[in-house]
Amino acid sequence: RKFEDLKKELVISTYLQNEIISRIKVADKEVEAFYKINPSEFKNREEIRISQIVVPNEAKAQEILDKIKIRRDFGDLAVNYSTDRASAANKGDLGYFTYKRLPEEVRDEVIKLKVGEISKPYKMPVGYEIYKITDRRTVSFTFDQVKDSIRTQIFNDKFNNELANLLDGLKKNTTVQINESLLK
Repeated sequence: RKFEDLKKELVISTYLQNEIISRIKVADKEVEAFYKINPSEFKNREEIRISQIVVPNEAKAQEILDKIKIRRDFGDLAVNYSTDRASAANKGDLGYFTYKRLPEEVRDEVIKLKVGEISKPYKMPVGYEIYKITDRRTVSFTFDQVKDSIRTQIFNDKFNNELANLLDGLKKNTTVQINESLLK
């Protein structure tokens, strides 16, 4: 069954390569234009460093907040209680985030926190998340530092648009029939 799944993935990948990927080109001028049009993403960009603790329920989140109030170390609590093992291994550290990279549900509140402040628990798909801001910085990137990532971003945007157009076309031009007898 895995072999059949791999064959299907290979067919789909080859189809996408032939139909979309081979047609997408990202010109150097596009990359430069993106850099110039979006200065806030590359010059004097504000970033915050976040640590997190993820727990399964609201009661556990409140327990963690109570421990923080009695001056327990956030990093130690992340190691011992967080269900996100990847960040727990780093004492909850997730690294630096810009406003746009933060989850939409929390970005407006979390970006306002000062260094050392701890958020309220937020209900997220994986559980309740508590954030601590550990650093705040402003960074700037030269064109040479970011041109490859800009090229990738433009390529991905074009790919997603082309894929959406391809799928829309397939939906319009393909008739799907459901064989009820096979479903039984």
